[in-house]
Amino acid sequence: MDVKTQSQKISLLSVLDSGGLKDRLNNLIVDSMKDPLDRFNMGYDYIRLVKDLDHDYNNERYIINLESSTYPEDMGYLNIRKHHQDRACSLSFYLMKEYRNQGILTGLVDFIGTRCFQQLGYNRISAECTSLNKPALKIYRVLLKEEGVRREASYYNSQYVDVHEFGILKRESKFK
Repeated sequence: MDVKTQSQKISLLSVLDSGGLKDRLNNLIVDSMKDPLDRFNMGYDYIRLVKDLDHDYNNERYIINLESSTYPEDMGYLNIRKHHQDRACSLSFYLMKEYRNQGILTGLVDFIGTRCFQQLGYNRISAECTSLNKPALKIYRVLLKEEGVRREASYYNSQYVDVHEFGILKRESKFK
């Protein structure tokens, strides 16, 4: 699936479509683990992403890929975790630091809404992140509504940090 952002053309490559993409996803996950704050922000997403890559049908994993004139470049990933029984899904993502603040994830809003609400028929999209995860806070505030804050619900670097919870219902979105 191709997405045009303000400045670049990117593609979403489904990891289930190709075995070779699983290795590329693992490389992105390893990259996200290098920075201690990124590793903390990932939390259990890391475990969910690598666990049962071949047989986990509750997750849709996509590599975010920059289409450049020289060669394609993997920039990050998007994970949509499906909660079939509740007709809902939750989001997580990682974008390499050099690609942040360029409107790339904002460009994925239409894809996420179309996939979750229209194609899967779900009623709710949710996400959560800590107050330290500025990139996630920024994109979730564009895509979702802030529903609450679990105060001092996580611990990092000898300090307690808040966990923000976000969600949007189909009827509240432009994908009714």
